[in-house]
Amino acid sequence: MATVRTKGKTTQTTAKKGTAKKTAAKVETKAAETGDVKVDMATVAAAVNRLPAPSEAEVTAWRAQYPEGYVLELAAQTRATNVVGEAWGWFQKAEPVLTGELASAIRYPATRLAFLGRTILDLAGALEAERAKKRSTVTLVKAVDAAEALAGAALAELRGAMREAAGRHPTMTADLKARLGESSASTTAGALRALAALLASWMTGDDPVVRELARSARLTETDTKNARAHADAVTQASTVRRGANSADRDTPEVSGHEGRVLAEMRVLRNAFRNARALRDDKRIPALTPGAATRAVFTRSGPADDEGEPQPPPVG
Repeated sequence: MATVRTKGKTTQTTAKKGTAKKTAAKVETKAAETGDVKVDMATVAAAVNRLPAPSEAEVTAWRAQYPEGYVLELAAQTRATNVVGEAWGWFQKAEPVLTGELASAIRYPATRLAFLGRTILDLAGALEAERAKKRSTVTLVKAVDAAEALAGAALAELRGAMREAAGRHPTMTADLKARLGESSASTTAGALRALAALLASWMTGDDPVVRELARSARLTETDTKNARAHADAVTQASTVRRGANSADRDTPEVSGHEGRVLAEMRVLRNAFRNARALRDDKRIPALTPGAATRAVFTRSGPADDEGEPQPPPVG
C-alpha cells in the first residue's frame, strides 16, 4: 500500500509487484509538473546551512541585479504556493553539482544557491503568515455575517414601528418617504442613520401631535441609539468584508518574495543550461520548468531570457 499526495489530497493505492517504481516515478513527475509539492522548511534550512553563506556584498549585488519592479512582474505570472515546490526541486538537483567536482564547470557559485534557498524560506514564511491571516479572516467573516443580519433585522423593525406611528399623518409619512429616498439611505447603515435622525426630530420637534404619535408607538431615545449602534457595526463589518475578499490575492509582500525566487531560479537555470550546452556531461542535470513556472521561462515573460546556447563550432 502506497500513500500518494496529488493536488493537495492523500489517497491510498495498491501497487502491483514490478510496477511500484514506475508508479512512483509517474506520481513524482506529476507533482513536479503541477508544482504541488509539500516542502519541509526545516529540511530547506538545513540544506542552506550546509552551503557557504553569501557575503553581504554578494546579496546586495544580486538584489540590485533584478530590481523590485522586475521581480513583481515575474510574480504576476505565477502562483506563489506552487513556486516553492519547483524552486526546492531545482535546489536539490543543483546542490550536489555545485558542491562536487563539477562546480568549476558552472558559472554559478554555491553561495548564490544558498541565497536562492534563503529566498525560498522567505517566501514560505510569507505564505504561512498569509494563511494565518486568512484563518483569522474566516472568524471575522462569521462575525460580519452576524452583524449584518442583526442590522437588517433592526432596520426592518424600526422602519415598521415608525410607519405604524405615522399611519396616514401627512407630515410624518412625507418625512419617512423623503428620508428613506435619500441616496445616503440606500445601504442598511445609511437607512438606519436616516431613521434615527428622523425619529429624534419627531420626539423633540415642535409638533405636539407628532411627539404624541411617536410616544404612543413606544418609540424612545433608546431606539435612536440602537439604530446608530447597528449602523456603526454594519459599516465596520463592510470594511472587514472588503478586506476578506482581497485576501484571496497574494499580498505585495508575498509577491516580492515570489518574484525574487523566480529571478534566482532563472539565473540558476541559465547557468546550468549553458554548462550542459558546452560540456557533454550527463551529471549536470536539466532544470526544466513545470506548469507553475513555465510562463516565466518563455518569451511571454520579461524578455531577457536568451535562447538555448549553442556549442562552439568544431575545428
